Amino acid sequence: MNFTVPAALFGWPLVALALCALLPARRAVIVSYLAAWLFLPVYAYEIQGLPEWTKMSATSISLLVALMIFDLRKFSTFRPRWIDLPMLAWCLSPAAASLANGIGLYDAASGFRNYLVTWGIPYFLGRLYFSDFDGLRELALGLFIGGLVYVPFCLYEIRMSPQLHTLVYGFHQHSFAQTKRFGGWRPTVFMDHGLMVGMWMSMASLTGIWLWLSGVMRSFRGISILWFLIPLVVTAVLCKSTGALLLLFSGIVLLFWVRWRQTRAPLYLLGAVAPLYILLRLTGSWAGDDMVDVAQVFSTDRAESLVTRLKQEDQLSARALQRPVFGWAAWGRSRIVDESGQDIAITDGLWII
Repeated sequence: MNFTVPAALFGWPLVALALCALLPARRAVIVSYLAAWLFLPVYAYEIQGLPEWTKMSATSISLLVALMIFDLRKFSTFRPRWIDLPMLAWCLSPAAASLANGIGLYDAASGFRNYLVTWGIPYFLGRLYFSDFDGLRELALGLFIGGLVYVPFCLYEIRMSPQLHTLVYGFHQHSFAQTKRFGGWRPTVFMDHGLMVGMWMSMASLTGIWLWLSGVMRSFRGISILWFLIPLVVTAVLCKSTGALLLLFSGIVLLFWVRWRQTRAPLYLLGAVAPLYILLRLTGSWAGDDMVDVAQVFSTDRAESLVTRLKQEDQLSARALQRPVFGWAAWGRSRIVDESGQDIAITDGLWII
C-alpha cells in the first residue's frame, strides 16, 4: 500500500472544505461525492469510537461539517416528512438487530452510527439540496459529466487490464481473476469491482440519454451532446457487465415509453420489480428458472453464474427466515458455515445481504 492511501482519505476533509468554500453548496455536494467515489481508494481505516474511515464516511462527515460552516441556514429549511420514515427505519435496523440478538447497546449504537454515515447523511443532503427540479437537473448533469470523466480511465484498463488502483494506491481492490470477461478485460478503475464500474457507466449513459431526449441539454458550447454521449455508451458496453447493460436497455425503453405515451404506469411497474422479486424469492413462489433460460441465450457462463447466485439466495433466505423480524445482526451471524467453520455462502445482491 502506498502513502497515497492515507494522504487521499485523511486529506479529503480539506478538499470538502475547499469545495464548499469555492462552489455553491449544491454543486459542492455533487462534486465532492462524485470525485470521492470515482477516485478515492477502496480501503477502510479502523478508528476507535468512529465509523470506519472510507471514501463514503470521509465524504459524508466532511461535507456535513463543511456545509454547517458555509451553508448552515439551509439546514433550517429541512422539514421531516412521512417519506423519510423508511430511511429512518433503515438506519435504526442494525441497532434493533443487535438488541434483539442480545449483542448489547454498544454494538447497537455502533451499527446505527455506521448506517447513519453510509446512508443517512447522503439521504439527508439529497433531501436538502436535490428535492426540486433544478436540483435534480444539476445532479443529472453531474452524473453525466462524471461518466464522461471515467471514459478514458475505463478505456485504458479495457486495453491494458485493471491497473490504475495498483499504480496509484499500491494494491488491487478485488480479486484480479474476476476482471477477465468475454475474452477481454473488465475495468475496475478506483471502484470496488468491475460490476460497480459497469453499473456506473450504464447509469451515466442513461442519464445522458435523458438529458438529450428531454431537451434539458442538447449541446455543450455549441457541440451536440451526442458527440459526448456516443463514446460514453460505447464505453459502458465495453465494460462487459451484462446486468448493467440490461438495465441500461430497459431504462432506454422505459424512457421512450413514458415520454411518447405520456403515462407514468411504467414507472410504477419499475418500482414494483424489486419488492416483487424479493417477495417471490423469499416465499419460494419462484425459483428463477426463467431468468436462467434467458441468460443461457447470451452465455453459458452467465447462466451458470446465475444458477449459483439463485442457489445461494435460497440458502441464505432460509437462514435469514430463522430470525425473520430483526435478523441475525452483525459479526457474520447470518452466514452459512460448514462443519469446520468455513464460510460457504456467497452474497451478490444487496437485498440478500
